[in-house]
Amino acid sequence: MKSGYRFTLVLSVCLLLLAPIVVAQTTGTIEGTVTDQSGGALPGVTVEISSPNLQGTRTATTGNDGRFRFVSVPPGPYKVTGNLSGMGTTQKNANVTLDATATVNLQMQVSAKEAITVTGEAPLVDTASTTTGSNYQAKVMEKLPLGRNYASIVLAQPGVQTDNGETQGRSLAISIYGSTSAENLFLIDGVNTTNVIKGFQGKAINGEFVQEVEVKTGGYQAEYGRTTGGVVNVVTKSGGNEFHGDLFGYYNRPSWSANQRFDKTDSFTQSGDALNTPGFITTPQNRREGGVDLGGYALKDHIWFFGAYDRTLTDDDIVPRTGRVANQSFNQHFISNLWAGKLTFNIAQGTTIVATGFADPQVNTGAINVPASLNPNTYLGRRDVGGTDYAGRLNQLFGSFGILSLQYSRHEDRFNTTPQDITLIRVTDSTPGQHSGPCPAPFTSPCTSSIVSGGFGNVFGPTINNASKRNQYSGSFTGYMGSNEFKCGGDYQKDDTFGSTSRTGGQGVTIFTCVAGSATRNCPASAPAPTYTNALGDTVRVFYSHSYYTANATDLTPLVRAPFDTPSKRTGAFLQDQWRIIPTLTINAGVRWDQDESDKGNGEVAFKLKNEWAPRAGFVWDFVGDGTSKLYGSYGRFYYSIPTDLNARVFTANTAVVAYNYSPTDVNQASNAPPTRNRLIQVGTFDGEPVDPNLKAPYQDEYTIGVEKSLDPTLVVGLKGTYRTLGRTVEDRCDLDYNDPLAAGSSCAIFNPGSASVQNGGILGYNGSVNPTDPTAGEGGLPSVAVGPAKRIFRGIELTARKAFSQTLWAQVSYLYSTLRGNYSGAIRTESGQTDPGINADYDYNQFLTNAYGNLELDRPHQARLDLVYNAPFGLAVGLNAYVRSGVPTSRQGYFNQFYTTELFLDPRGSNGRLPTEYETNISLAYNARVGPVTITPQLYVFNLLNRQIITSIDQRFNPNGSFVTSKSSPFYGQAGVEPGKTGPDGTLCPASSPGPCTDNQDYRKVTGRTGARFLRAALKISF
Repeated sequence: MKSGYRFTLVLSVCLLLLAPIVVAQTTGTIEGTVTDQSGGALPGVTVEISSPNLQGTRTATTGNDGRFRFVSVPPGPYKVTGNLSGMGTTQKNANVTLDATATVNLQMQVSAKEAITVTGEAPLVDTASTTTGSNYQAKVMEKLPLGRNYASIVLAQPGVQTDNGETQGRSLAISIYGSTSAENLFLIDGVNTTNVIKGFQGKAINGEFVQEVEVKTGGYQAEYGRTTGGVVNVVTKSGGNEFHGDLFGYYNRPSWSANQRFDKTDSFTQSGDALNTPGFITTPQNRREGGVDLGGYALKDHIWFFGAYDRTLTDDDIVPRTGRVANQSFNQHFISNLWAGKLTFNIAQGTTIVATGFADPQVNTGAINVPASLNPNTYLGRRDVGGTDYAGRLNQLFGSFGILSLQYSRHEDRFNTTPQDITLIRVTDSTPGQHSGPCPAPFTSPCTSSIVSGGFGNVFGPTINNASKRNQYSGSFTGYMGSNEFKCGGDYQKDDTFGSTSRTGGQGVTIFTCVAGSATRNCPASAPAPTYTNALGDTVRVFYSHSYYTANATDLTPLVRAPFDTPSKRTGAFLQDQWRIIPTLTINAGVRWDQDESDKGNGEVAFKLKNEWAPRAGFVWDFVGDGTSKLYGSYGRFYYSIPTDLNARVFTANTAVVAYNYSPTDVNQASNAPPTRNRLIQVGTFDGEPVDPNLKAPYQDEYTIGVEKSLDPTLVVGLKGTYRTLGRTVEDRCDLDYNDPLAAGSSCAIFNPGSASVQNGGILGYNGSVNPTDPTAGEGGLPSVAVGPAKRIFRGIELTARKAFSQTLWAQVSYLYSTLRGNYSGAIRTESGQTDPGINADYDYNQFLTNAYGNLELDRPHQARLDLVYNAPFGLAVGLNAYVRSGVPTSRQGYFNQFYTTELFLDPRGSNGRLPTEYETNISLAYNARVGPVTITPQLYVFNLLNRQIITSIDQRFNPNGSFVTSKSSPFYGQAGVEPGKTGPDGTLCPASSPGPCTDNQDYRKVTGRTGARFLRAALKISF
């Protein structure tokens, strides 16, 4: 085919695909050059590849330049054989990894005999790619001491740590190079499994289902988008021409764990996850797990299958250490039924269809709400988590010219909460001991025995009662023309989150008292009986607040359930070129385009983020020239797609009402309610918050330069420098005057920090400060104060050495020196753990930006780790993870108002010292015993072997009770905290000799979190 026609065909296919991005790579490439003894190119050589992971064999013939290429190659070990009459046969082994190119250069010599000459292993360096990261294969992961979540292996990658974002109690909060855990892209068999509503890891399958995990930390090409973090690309296992399978089981019990040291409270709240609630600790788990997998063929080389099933039962207890239920034990029970299946059809030469499915449903029962009383109806219920994903993929090869890939996929996740009894009203007694006698009917007596009684209470849909689905249609075409590899593609993706918000019994009730004749809590003369005499001898009357939801602000009829449905629609396309200018120099260039649309609950468009043009460019130079080295550099712009949490929280019409009266059940406002107790209506409208008309998408720029050298075919060392800078973000600010007509009744608006449309007088502002030195405290109608752009800058220098898996050893060692500075941590507010991408509290008031620039919470200057697997000759296998890293920086957090008690930085961010250096080790021991065709492998895991339980977080709240120095004669007038010589709200005296104001928090700088305690897990696997 003439090159002109080829170019026209490639362009035509690209244009067709752009009309319907991510067809995530589930395969790799083998390419190379065949030369004679003098180094001259050999044309006409027949090259064949074979592998247990490949259906049949594939052959190619070298061109005039001696080059050959095999595309769409399933990952795994390969034999690459070259044959030419009169030149003998030569062979090399190569390992193909996900979305990577294995370079296999063959050298042939004249031979009278057609003997096979095995010339060893192909080097590990990918001389065509600027992508940084690592690949981890099943044979490595099964020997390492990893958790049962497949994503545990990602923590072995340099630059990866966990943050304190939401996890729904089972995902891993993975931060890559300073980006938060809600900014990554998770792909399994090409399915985008990223959680739809929050953006964290959205599928929790186990390692037995997985063949390989690829972690892309940066430099990835234009086909990957919608992320400012990393890409976790997974391919599940397939069948083969031989039957293989496993029976496996895991077990650990509470007595196998060391005692977890408990200091105070956990400082981070993760919505809907009672395991991570302030003031609670979890006892060691009793965990039982068993499963089976089987792979094989229905028709050799044409129809392969793989299936797996895993069931896990877990019991644990949460034990409150604070409050009225301190030291009580509340049980939780978890049942997971995971499965995976794959069918691979080799329909014809070059035509492959893959159908895949996997699921991670989990049912949690027991104490799924935070126990605030001993009444089981207030905390018992059921939570359904996870869902089923599936996909169909077509790969069509067009000889050596190109490959077409088409895929449809569907992802599901859910976090549905069902209280044990939905008919019971939750009752909160706000004044226990202030009234006597029986609890007012119809509530359970006595009210004074507990703050909370009745039912489960509020079930807020966007956080604990929602489900999501993602439908994606995608396609790509890769074409080869001489020294160029062109790739283009596009996709359409619809993310939809739906659920309902409700209160058990239709309302929530709070009991109050008012005092006859009191100046501050006065009961109106018309207040009805009954009255009581409190402990102080006051005559008090009981009144009630009733909280409930309505459809809108006009119809105030209480709803049992207030539904919502808020989709987002995303379209993307990309074009990229890989040009091998000379055999040792490759240029990569590409561009990606995305458009995101966030919709309201009524189907109207809330806002569109258009023209997200993301250029990518890079080079790779094999400076030795034999495929064992590369010097590379890259630049890329990466856009972030905002999850649907923003839609669900802002653009739904559910209205919240609070009414006051003297009836325990009536929801109408009483005309003679106590003073200031007026009906409150928090209006929900589909219009939500005003949106900056010039709103633009969040993005990050990245620059990378590095060098790699293969010291032998299984050992590669590398040095890399990375610079990442956040260019723009989307957030909301809530210091606007809702009386301004432009505010449309909302005090919040969605904007790009640093832009001018919502600030600089665009909408009038409101000052919610209580600082006594602020003359405008509490006032509205002020010009809104401009805030600067969001900044997050990561700089890192990384040294790595990787030893590829051989018969005895696999190892990876790394050291990263880095800094992470800015005024904005990202999609997660890591300072508090808030996981509401796009609507976190960072910009709610302009004052929050004071002192906000500094060392961000994930800043760790030094990180080093070692991961290895050693197979002894006598069947023993040892796996090891070990790490050491700097402790995180700390801040002094201050009170702003009654709703924002810790959002101010009283000193430059991260300048209040660092926590101790963290270090720990995990180890696994396994023994492979061969019994005929069966291998029996008992395995023991020891996690947190050193049991150091090092401090990972402290209470940083300096004045959460709102103490300020109010004495104008004091040199500390207006500063946060208790004035020297004065007594704080907790009764503690601030010494007159104090060099500054004292904290009003008796727990300030006390320990709130530690690394885990040592625990053991046993496993048994039977394989054939």
